[in-house]
Amino acid sequence: MARKASPIGPHVHCLIEDARVDLARAVLAVREGENEPDFGLPAELPDLADEEAVNEFRQGLLQTLSEYDPDELRPAEQRSRRVLALAEGKGIDSLTAITEQQLTDEQALKFDRQPDPLCKSIWAFLNARQTFEDAESFHFARKFRDYGKLYDAFEVELEKAVNLNSGAIDEIALAGKITKVLQLKTACTVKALDLPATPAHPASIMLIVRHGGPLSSVHDHRNDGRRGTIYYRPPNEATLIYTEAPSCHGSRAGCPRGAGRGTPRSDFHASPSHSGTRRLQRCRAAFRPCDRG
Repeated sequence: MARKASPIGPHVHCLIEDARVDLARAVLAVREGENEPDFGLPAELPDLADEEAVNEFRQGLLQTLSEYDPDELRPAEQRSRRVLALAEGKGIDSLTAITEQQLTDEQALKFDRQPDPLCKSIWAFLNARQTFEDAESFHFARKFRDYGKLYDAFEVELEKAVNLNSGAIDEIALAGKITKVLQLKTACTVKALDLPATPAHPASIMLIVRHGGPLSSVHDHRNDGRRGTIYYRPPNEATLIYTEAPSCHGSRAGCPRGAGRGTPRSDFHASPSHSGTRRLQRCRAAFRPCDRG
């Protein structure tokens, strides 16, 4: 007789197998919508020093989740994917760079005490969600910094040039200006962050602009069998990275990120010409899927 396929996705399975069990359970217990099921996970945690008890607890989590359908497990799978992405490769570097700027001293101490990158990522997801999401934006932006370039030019008032860092940017005023100029239906938010230098790029400033997309709706099948309608604005996001290099000023722009849709991303670099203008080199648009949970 064929063995029944497990409904548990690879990221949830990896989280249960690799994460410290108390943190793995905490992530799986998160519910971000009324339609998400309560998995009824065991509340009593094992002694973390008892390896046999810990392994039994992991198997219990897998057994409990295996009773649910893949559709019911999808939000947990998406959250697990996000947590794992910032715990692997350059993901933990991106997370560390952002937490160093945003966490309080007390939070930073708790973050640093986490025993490994996966625990750090989970801790940030559970306890500093905005910082976690800013780190996600930085991590995605790092993947799109080396595209070919197109050219344009604009005038620069060199006598007004200043050294700029994220602390000099008035985020509230800039968000208000963007909302007014682009005639957005809802207010946007701006977050400015200093990015550390890397072997490929000098120190930069990243702006994350988050705003609501066009009003949309979906039909909802309710528990009583009736059909309802949910109205919402999907979250959009533009990530811009401004980079200054020797004899060069530049910026990098990313376009809105929407759930489950390919979204464009562009690069900008500007260099001075003999006429005193600066040439804007605009990279071709790239597309990436954005299915954040």
